[in-house]
Amino acid sequence: MSEMDVMQQMPQQRETGQAPAAQAPPPVEAPAFVSGDEEFAWMEEASPEEQADYARAIQAISKALYETDEVFDGIEGMLQGPDPVDALVRATVTLITEVDKKIQISEVVLPHLPFVVFDMLLEVGTKAGFFDLSERDIKVGMAAAQETLLRAYGVTEEQFEEASRGLNQRDVDQLADVYQEVTNGQGLSK
Repeated sequence: MSEMDVMQQMPQQRETGQAPAAQAPPPVEAPAFVSGDEEFAWMEEASPEEQADYARAIQAISKALYETDEVFDGIEGMLQGPDPVDALVRATVTLITEVDKKIQISEVVLPHLPFVVFDMLLEVGTKAGFFDLSERDIKVGMAAAQETLLRAYGVTEEQFEEASRGLNQRDVDQLADVYQEVTNGQGLSK
C-alpha cells in the first residue's frame, strides 16, 4: 500500500470503537505544557489560538493513527523500511502533511509537530519490534523530520530559524552537526 493509499483511508474510521490489539497505545493527548520545558518553550509566546491549534493537530494526528486501521497499518508498513531513521522521517512527514490537508494546521504550529509525531511513531515501531534506535539516531531523526517537513512546505532558512526559536540553540546546533555527519552532508535519500 503506497503512502497516498494509506492517507486516503483516513476518513474511513473503524465502526467497532475498540482499538485492535496491535494498536495498544491509546490516542495521544497534546503534551502538557510546563513553563521552562525546552521542547515546548515556543508555547510561552504562542497565542491561546495557536495553543488550541496545536492541541487540535495532535488530537487529529492521534485519531488518524490509532483509530483508522488502514492508516495505522500503512504507517506500520512505512516504518518497516530498510533505514529506520529514514522510515520514521518519511512516516512523520506523511502523517502530518495529510492531516494538515484535512484540518489546516496553523503555520506557527507545523514546525513543532515533527518532534511529537516522530516520538509517537518511534513508540509504534519500537513496540512492533521494527527497530531499537540509539538516542543519537532519535535526535538525528527528529531534526531530519522537522527539516523535511519544512522543506515540503517551502520554508526558507530564515523561517526555519524562526521556527526553532523555542529550542535551546546548543541543541539545535548539535542536531544539525549530527545530521550532517550521519548523512555526509547529503540529507536524507529520496
